[in-house]
Amino acid sequence: MSLSHERPVPANPNATPAEQDAARQHVEATVDGGKGRKGMVAGLAAAVAATVIGGGFYLTKGENDSSPNPERNPAATSSPNPGQTEATAEATSDPTTETTPEVTATPETTSVGPTELTVERYNDGESLMYAIFEQENEWLMTGATPETKANEDPLITRDQYIAELNKPVDDAYVSVLYVSDWQQRPDLAREVNDNIRNHYAVVLTNMGTTDTGNSLDVEPYEHSTTLTSAVELSNNGSEIVVEYEYTRQDNSDQNRAHEFITETYSTPITGHGRATWVQEDGVWKVSEVVPVN
Repeated sequence: MSLSHERPVPANPNATPAEQDAARQHVEATVDGGKGRKGMVAGLAAAVAATVIGGGFYLTKGENDSSPNPERNPAATSSPNPGQTEATAEATSDPTTETTPEVTATPETTSVGPTELTVERYNDGESLMYAIFEQENEWLMTGATPETKANEDPLITRDQYIAELNKPVDDAYVSVLYVSDWQQRPDLAREVNDNIRNHYAVVLTNMGTTDTGNSLDVEPYEHSTTLTSAVELSNNGSEIVVEYEYTRQDNSDQNRAHEFITETYSTPITGHGRATWVQEDGVWKVSEVVPVN
């Protein structure tokens, strides 16, 4: 999870104005639960590090970045450049149903998936924090495999391929880890949407550095966040508040990750936050995350 500034519109230098408008509408409807929070996808904001639970903070290379993305889909030369997107992009064109087969997650590109943090199993803040860090690391790396690139559909853009592959994974983790009314909680909604964006950015960057033949791509991109401390501030049996610290890092010094994302962590960084957990139908879920200075 990451409290952060809002992100820019997914950029695609080859898309027509109509396609760009369609992409914006698609992002608003999909990432923000149909609410169309245009402020989240409309302006350019600086990418800054912030409170994170198990995730990274990324801004993918977009329209204001002059660096070309060498990763293109050779079988879709008329499609938009799949690498020049922001992490919320779900489509940059509007293929017809005849040429756009449904993309579904497969066992080769997904992990086992999220596990409910039940009241029977968890009764303290420290164990909950270790559990969510583990699950959110799995979330962001789901789909970051050689099989994802090997199975890429040449009839759709990479944006669409990743977004459609990620969606069932994102939906599953969101449902398990966050309170059901997260969309009505502005800070928490920002957290959830950032994790969805970050998941996209991780998979995009992993694909862009996997089996490229480029000597700079020694290893495909990977990312992880490690919980370093968790202190329970309060626990009344139905609500738990935990203050925690973490370290975030990646292997961007072993590949060309900087060509796909604007923030990399080959030198680990640390962060500090506070999370609130509440019960929903016998399951612990996050209801709030705030930064601690």
